[in-house]
Amino acid sequence: FSLVLWFAVTRWGIIGAAMAWTGRAVADGALIMWRAQSFAPLPQSGILMTVTGVGLVACCAVLSAVSPLSTGALIVISCILAATIPIAMWSQRSADERRVLSRANGRG
Repeated sequence: FSLVLWFAVTRWGIIGAAMAWTGRAVADGALIMWRAQSFAPLPQSGILMTVTGVGLVACCAVLSAVSPLSTGALIVISCILAATIPIAMWSQRSADERRVLSRANGRG
């Protein structure tokens, strides 16, 4: 982490520090999730949902940090990406999980 932090700070300043810290946090979370699989295995859909959500949030963060686009365009792109997270997560649910969630929301 120290080498990545040094490189990112010298190249991009405080934004580089934030990107390095975010990368470290994502790697830490991935390692914890990988280790937790041996104690309480998640279905493949749960892992895919988590990776999809983290990936979309990371894309929004990197895009807003290094993009030459205007602030308005970045807000629109970030909102579109953020809106896809629930869709991606719902599409990875099994039929049984969807039924339980629909009942919990009073629709089933």
